Formats: sequence, C-alpha cells, structure tokens
Amino acid sequence: MLKTGCKIEGLQLKGAQAVLNALTLYAVIAWRILYLTHLGRQCPDLPCSSVFDEMEWRATCAVVKRPSELPEPTLSEFIKIVGKLGGLLGRKSD
Repeated sequence: MLKTGCKIEGLQLKGAQAVLNALTLYAVIAWRILYLTHLGRQCPDLPCSSVFDEMEWRATCAVVKRPSELPEPTLSEFIKIVGKLGGLLGRKSD
C-alpha cells in the first residue's frame, strides 16, 4: 500500500527526519485504505457515516456534484466515489 497506493518511493526527501515524518503520515493513510478495502468487501451496505465523519462524506459528495437530496451513500458507493477522485475508471476489470 505504501508503494503503490501512496507512491512513497517517489518522494525525494533530504533528511532522515523528513523521511520519518513522511513515513509516519503515510503509514496511517495506508492503514486506513486497507481498513476501508476490508470493510468495503465484508460490509458493503454499511452507511458511510460508520467510517467517515458527516463533513467528510458530505464534502466529498459536493465535490463530485452528487445531488444533496439523495440519501447517505453506502460504504461501497462512497468507496467508488473516492476511487473515481483518485483516477478509478470503474471498469469491470479494475
């Protein structure tokens, strides 16, 4: 996850402390991505508010112009929304 998801190899940091700080931050991000992947497969129908704060999922839905009158997305729907922001094309083979 650190290598492909966070692209940590592409960082060009000069000092050891900068590398340590970046690894600390990216480790938390990688853990959350893996956790969401697991939950999305095991419990896809959970409401996304079980993992994300209301401000997080509402802001994300606003960015992708999802109509606000629609109900709260499920975890599976929300993971797809976030994935599309990251470049997921949504093809069957992806």
